[in-house]
Amino acid sequence: MLTQTKTDSSNKIAMGLLSYSAACQSTQDILDTLQWYDQDDHRRLYLYRENMTSDYIGLLGIEETEDELILIRVATLNPSYRDEGYLLKMLDDLQDLYREQIITSTLATKDFVLEWRQSRVADG
Repeated sequence: MLTQTKTDSSNKIAMGLLSYSAACQSTQDILDTLQWYDQDDHRRLYLYRENMTSDYIGLLGIEETEDELILIRVATLNPSYRDEGYLLKMLDDLQDLYREQIITSTLATKDFVLEWRQSRVADG
């Protein structure tokens, strides 16, 4: 279940999850990333949890492009939940939110987006 972050209430959670990202090596990197997403309405951060009663375990940072693409810029998951398929579930939920757009990746997120695409083809 994806929830769009709100600037005030979920910044601490987003900061914690961004700290697991290779792109955010310092507190300043994390703060700069949050600010970058807040500066444009076409950029969004989504927190992920399995259900309403569970803790947030993942984060996706996206950018909507002018040509109807959803670009995955950041994808991070609490290390305790890696290798359990949650990144793929996060992208499934994202595709449900953006049914008409095509989800694509940056070089940093290409491997798991490709894995997600392949899993969708395999599932039919």
